[in-house]
Amino acid sequence: MISSSSDHPASCSDMSLREIPGDYGWRFFEPIKDRYDYFLQPRQGPFISSNPRVVAVLDSKSFTVLFDNTKVEKKNILDGTYMPSTAFFSGYRVCAFLDTAESNHHALKSFFLSFLASSHMKFIPYLRTSLSELFVNLENDISDKKSADFNDNSDNMAFDFVFRLVTGVNPSDTKLQSKGPGTRARI
Repeated sequence: MISSSSDHPASCSDMSLREIPGDYGWRFFEPIKDRYDYFLQPRQGPFISSNPRVVAVLDSKSFTVLFDNTKVEKKNILDGTYMPSTAFFSGYRVCAFLDTAESNHHALKSFFLSFLASSHMKFIPYLRTSLSELFVNLENDISDKKSADFNDNSDNMAFDFVFRLVTGVNPSDTKLQSKGPGTRARI
């Protein structure tokens, strides 16, 4: 997970920008394809089948059943029976879709939690800064165009927040600028 500095190029300015994979094509068809995959292509039978194999938690005592691997299968699921193609994640099964019994799940979860623990002092200030910028951008859009696209603005806010949290640098101060999330401009 962590490599020595000799494995990396001498400067980050030499690295070229690449398009992020996982595109279905035209923007019009992407949401339709996502909804089709999510609602109409469940793995365990037809939509709203007679045996959906779901777990209903009724009270706090029965909540512990969710953590029992012998009673609940957690492989390749996060929300119901839907799992996006691994091509969306460059061929990898990310931590959210790994079963808790798999060795990679524990290693990745430990890595993420240690990262969050090490950056806990930056989390709230960066989040407040990003949210403030989001609302300023929304207000500017409304005053200029009389409407604002919340989804584009919130996508950019989320990217800026995560980028700052991971690197400690504002993406507008780098070569990426506003092209990072891919929502406003493709690289």
